[in-house]
Amino acid sequence: MNPLRPNPSVLFPVFKTLSWFNEETNIYAEIAAKIFSKLRASDLCQAEGVCQEWRQLIQASNLWKKLYFQKASRAFSPEKESPIGTLPSEMLLKIFSFLPVKELGFSQQVCKSWCELGADTSLWKCLLGKTYPTLSATSDTMKVSPKDILAAQYNIKTNRAQIIDLLPLALEKGHKENAQAAFSQNGKHVIIFNNDIINSRCDIVSLWDANTGKCLQVWEGITWSRDLFLSSGSQWLIINRSKSTSLWDANTGECLKVLEEDSLGTEVFFSPNKERLVTRGSFIRLWDAKTGECLQTLERRETKDWSSQTPFSPDSQWLAIDSSKSVSLWDAKTGKCLHTLEKPKKESLFTKISFSPDSESLVINSNESISLWNAKAGECLHIWEEYSGGSSVTFSPDSQQIVIDDYEFIRLWDIKTREWVCTLDESADASIISFSSDSQRLIADNGQSLCLWDAKAGKKLKTLDEELEEWAEITLFSPDNQRIIADTLDFIRLWDASTGECLRTLEKPAKKDWDTEISFSSNSEKIVIHLIDSIHLWDAQTGKCLKNLEEPGDFKQAFFSSNSQWLVISDPCDVQLWDAQTGEYLHTLGKHFGYGGHKPASFSPNEGQLLIGMKVFDFFPAKSDSYQPTEPPRNLENEERANNPTEKLVTEESKKRKARSTKSQEDSSNISAAVEHLPPSPQKKRKKGE
Repeated sequence: MNPLRPNPSVLFPVFKTLSWFNEETNIYAEIAAKIFSKLRASDLCQAEGVCQEWRQLIQASNLWKKLYFQKASRAFSPEKESPIGTLPSEMLLKIFSFLPVKELGFSQQVCKSWCELGADTSLWKCLLGKTYPTLSATSDTMKVSPKDILAAQYNIKTNRAQIIDLLPLALEKGHKENAQAAFSQNGKHVIIFNNDIINSRCDIVSLWDANTGKCLQVWEGITWSRDLFLSSGSQWLIINRSKSTSLWDANTGECLKVLEEDSLGTEVFFSPNKERLVTRGSFIRLWDAKTGECLQTLERRETKDWSSQTPFSPDSQWLAIDSSKSVSLWDAKTGKCLHTLEKPKKESLFTKISFSPDSESLVINSNESISLWNAKAGECLHIWEEYSGGSSVTFSPDSQQIVIDDYEFIRLWDIKTREWVCTLDESADASIISFSSDSQRLIADNGQSLCLWDAKAGKKLKTLDEELEEWAEITLFSPDNQRIIADTLDFIRLWDASTGECLRTLEKPAKKDWDTEISFSSNSEKIVIHLIDSIHLWDAQTGKCLKNLEEPGDFKQAFFSSNSQWLVISDPCDVQLWDAQTGEYLHTLGKHFGYGGHKPASFSPNEGQLLIGMKVFDFFPAKSDSYQPTEPPRNLENEERANNPTEKLVTEESKKRKARSTKSQEDSSNISAAVEHLPPSPQKKRKKGE
């Protein structure tokens, strides 16, 4: 029988019911073969087992061969593009911006195009702004990838760091064990200096690369001035010896220029933007901090004592130089003298110069008068002749008001209307004035009471504390100006800045010789209070205490990270990391062994590195081409668990069980091998019927 001409009635009996059915035609076999060709492999296999005719037709039609080539061609042919793949890149980036960090990482593994889109800097910057809003600006100012910053925060939480120990190297360079270390303003360098406050000298100062641990330069015979070394910023460093001042390249440790050589010593002041500096030696000179070029010799230094105030305006535009009869105002960019501001009275040896926060005004507070000037025009706006040089002058943050305290009255002056707004207090003692950052509120502390005022209306809102025995040590507004906290002699209190309601009071132990430290988190949600033998974490919104820590020894420090996520606490031995939002202990970052002074730990400005003593803990992703840590990456949490006595016992017991298990397995294998070589045991034939 021809397989291509089988009996149609046998293939499909339903064909017999058709009126046009013809036994002789071959079309029915072709129809059956076409139906079989639509079947999947599993169904085609079952069809072969139905009857002999079906199996013959399937084999004769080469259906298996055709099915194989269909699958092969489908596998090698390009698949139809998914609809999401047709979307423009801008729309895909918008979709990706809604993904959390983990899912965004997974999406980059889908295909090459998604991997490239997922690496877009704007995407990770948007994600950084949502996750850690306060770190969003850090990416721009510090020129650090937002993806690296996010990775560093994850590594901080999981305690994965690359460690560079600078202590052995610093000791070789001549540093003492009590030397202190600090990050430069861009976080790229570490400065180590001997802390010899008694002799007012640093003696030895060294500069190190924070990423590689390489020593760039060592200076000896340095005059004590910690702020001087750190104020130079990222690329340039000023070294002030007893008789000379020089400018150095902080990246290479190379001396660029000797600025001054003066046997009388030299003072150095940097502008806020770090582009200009002023040296005060035998002459007062203005310098370009980048090139070391002397822009102008301003004046010859007089023999009278100089105050250590910074002569630059907050915006780095103006430079004020005081002399006995006048104050000269200079353009800090060009070194050109713009105005000479004459003092209202005779020669004054003690003068205080204060710029307003917006740099548009300045106050000259001399022996017998106080004068207000317009810095741009050099015009005198007002003179208060009834005040002496001992009076204090405080600008509001918005530069619209001035508080003047002459030890008899505390008055609030409006700069725009040039009128007194109100008298805040009448007291024979000096007072401490604290403005809120939005200039809406101020606190006046005269040592007897603590009063809250509406600065714009000149209205007293509430007396927060009227039983003060002395001035409050600390008075702080929260960053959002919604809370006030003050440290008085016996209590630490938290108030609502709008209503003056007291939210929480902490009674301090019997007075001891200690300094209380209080700080708000940058998002104004938490407060940490550091006493010498206890640390308290409060919820700033409700006043609820989240955590109390007490330690027989001395706590060295407690501070928030700039993203408000972490709380770092240093006890006598260890530096610990806590979750600032919940008050939960996370892990021990490392041991400081008493190195680093009274504050052994500090975050770098880029928030991805931590300095503990003289060890740099780098939490950024490792870059094999630029980063060579002295210690391999390790999980510090596992090491901490390994040092725990309980963990050690568990680990030892686990090793013993594993050894016993291995030994029993070896014994079993030996027995099995021996049994294999034994002859088979003889078996008796069973008798018939058993």
